[in-house]
Amino acid sequence: MTKVIDTNHNVTRKLAALKALGIETIIRYDNRLGPHGEKQVKSDEARAIADAKMRLAIVYEGAGDKVSQFSEGLGYLDAKYSRQKAPERGQPDGSAVYFAVDFDATAGQVESRIIPYFQGVKRAFEEEGGGADLRVGVYGSGLVCRTVKKADLADLTWISCSMGWAESRAFLAAGDYTLRQHTPKTIAGLDTDPNDINPDVTDIGDFVPPKDTVTIAVKTISESSTFWASVFGKGGALATAMAALSDLKVAAAIGGLCLIGVFAYIAYKRYMKPDIRKG
Repeated sequence: MTKVIDTNHNVTRKLAALKALGIETIIRYDNRLGPHGEKQVKSDEARAIADAKMRLAIVYEGAGDKVSQFSEGLGYLDAKYSRQKAPERGQPDGSAVYFAVDFDATAGQVESRIIPYFQGVKRAFEEEGGGADLRVGVYGSGLVCRTVKKADLADLTWISCSMGWAESRAFLAAGDYTLRQHTPKTIAGLDTDPNDINPDVTDIGDFVPPKDTVTIAVKTISESSTFWASVFGKGGALATAMAALSDLKVAAAIGGLCLIGVFAYIAYKRYMKPDIRKG
């Protein structure tokens, strides 16, 4: 029975049905190129998964089917994005983000594009003060999974359902995978890919989102004394805003007095000043 699915759709309204079918972990997406789209998992969806007493795992894929989207710099940006998103969904230290290589990369492309990309991912994840302490997973062909893991750039491997891709059958037969993806299937009315966990593996990098992810995100910000000083300290944003408001009140009062003076002068000229033409 399938216990793990991945999908690029919001699962909130399908959780009860998915759970009834034995689904325990849902793999959802990070997508720096479309942060407001349905593909990008949101904090309210993470809370709904927590309420259903299910687990969440994360895969990053923006345009993972294009070789042009793989470089050291892009790997750094993608990983930094996922690391910054982690507090919003309550993703804890020690969990993982898989990074998808969703095409049949050649050995040359792996060497020139994919390896540098994962070097960028590693740099972002190891950066001091960059966010949660996350592990790296790789999704792709057997060649991609084997090479990236051998380079010590990923802890977890997720083999694509495309068994015709380079070395995929051999990698699966070697049993060195964490997750194995199967061909797409509609489950509970949802477009999904079912996945199997390697029988010898107990940890796939998933997690149970805390129910109050908003509080966790705020707490993460509040732990920065620099943040609070910039808001409430002397010369901070709040003090500056209050000073500006005070100046605005003074300016409004002066403007009002000037306006009253103008109207008084007009009234005097029109109704009260003696007409010199009258004898």
